[in-house]
Amino acid sequence: RSVGGTDAPSNIVTMGSIKNGLLESDAEERRIAIRYGWKLESWQDPLEEPFYHLGLRRWFQPDDSFELRPVPIPARMFSL
Repeated sequence: RSVGGTDAPSNIVTMGSIKNGLLESDAEERRIAIRYGWKLESWQDPLEEPFYHLGLRRWFQPDDSFELRPVPIPARMFSL
């Protein structure tokens, strides 16, 4: 969940503890995680930030009803 975020379904992405540790300790891993929506900054709203689902290989917009709505690739993926 984002820093100081709630336990709402839209604010939870599950990943292994090893990967999560890398996101917290490695700047490049953190950059990738932010770009793919797996890690949010404290000011970001998880209801407005799509994320890439590795297993399904699609972008989704979460909600608080445990639903995932497929969405187009976000603009942030096209900027360097």
